[in-house]
Amino acid sequence: MGNNLPWKQLLGSAIGYAETGFAVTPSQETWTKTNIDEKDKEFRALQRFKGFQQTYLKAGEPYRVGEVFKQPELANTLKAIADKGATEFYKGEIAQKIVADVQANGGILTLKDFTEHTANWVEPISADYREYKVYNLPPNTQGMASLSILNILNNFDLKKVGEGTVDYYHIIVEATKQAFC
Repeated sequence: MGNNLPWKQLLGSAIGYAETGFAVTPSQETWTKTNIDEKDKEFRALQRFKGFQQTYLKAGEPYRVGEVFKQPELANTLKAIADKGATEFYKGEIAQKIVADVQANGGILTLKDFTEHTANWVEPISADYREYKVYNLPPNTQGMASLSILNILNNFDLKKVGEGTVDYYHIIVEATKQAFC
């Protein structure tokens, strides 16, 4: 987009949040609880993975709303990328760790998959959402749908409705349904 920012500048805020943490939101608490549901062994019960436990659970339980959530391992990963660039992710120790963990858990990604990956530079698409310009990737991603959802939500005062209320979720679900029609 006409700029070449250094990795350290691009990742600085993310590293800061990963190191010092941020307050857990109601959504994060809810989705962590959902993702440790023992009844869904195919898509949930993520506590069976050591990395999930270490990152998203505290003494085996989800973090609660308002608690400070820190991710020191993510901070270290982002620092390595900030210092060594994308090569560290695709060909370095980070790639090796990812492949080892994926394969240890039955996945099929290989180091060759990472080293041979190439990215395509595409023009982003955008929409106005309240006082912001929101960008996303064009098709063949779901970027168009997410921008359509925001366009629909522009017609509702979600603050007034109240986060976490039945009406709040109903509006979001209906906006999502309409965006995918």
